[in-house]
Amino acid sequence: MGYLCLEELQVKQALGQSFVCRSKAGTAVFTETGEPLDLLKWLAQVETVSECRVLLGAQARLPVRVIAFRLSEASVSRARRRLREYARKQGKQPTQARLALTPWLVVTNVPEELLSAQEVGVLARVRWQVEIVFRVWTSCFRVDECRSRHVWRVLCALYAKLMGVVLWHWLVLVWRGGVWERGLYKAARAFQRLSVVLAVCWRCGWGFGALLALFESCLATWRVGKRRERPATFQLILESEGLT
Repeated sequence: MGYLCLEELQVKQALGQSFVCRSKAGTAVFTETGEPLDLLKWLAQVETVSECRVLLGAQARLPVRVIAFRLSEASVSRARRRLREYARKQGKQPTQARLALTPWLVVTNVPEELLSAQEVGVLARVRWQVEIVFRVWTSCFRVDECRSRHVWRVLCALYAKLMGVVLWHWLVLVWRGGVWERGLYKAARAFQRLSVVLAVCWRCGWGFGALLALFESCLATWRVGKRRERPATFQLILESEGLT
């Protein structure tokens, strides 16, 4: 999983490793016979989901599957706004070709008999959940911040925060039904509000069992609602596994 880097993908391919990553604008794409492929022309024919086998890179010619997912008009508009905003911060203007590549392009070397196009799309979306984990660690639990400038105090504070995050994350993962329907960011924000109450209750002599019961009572507020138009990642995973 990750962003497209031909050199790294070549190494993974040589080691027999699998990868799923987002396509990168400007990368040369060729048909299996070595003819240049007009991605825009091919994408114009995509209705919902389509894929083709290509060679990636002008020099690398890496054999992969390119899978295109047609986005809704609302999603296309959001994607273009994000792209323009990112380009503005970099002092640039997005090219028309980049704006035209609005279908979601995913590159993988996993054979079709192991992962269908739809399953690749679900797997690619899971990567964002990894980003959410790091966002929770930094923005909610602030593991990257410390008021002290003494190296050993900074190290102790870092380890203490990481131990607390691991404990909290483990409770969210395994407590009463698992993590499927629980949003980590929502859970972290709720736990921040609850932490003061837990600390006061602990100082007032509450036992560990009572604190866990209070923690459990708050789990219901951390759920991610099921959506029809834009299903959440956990819904797509459960559906792909036939568990819905």
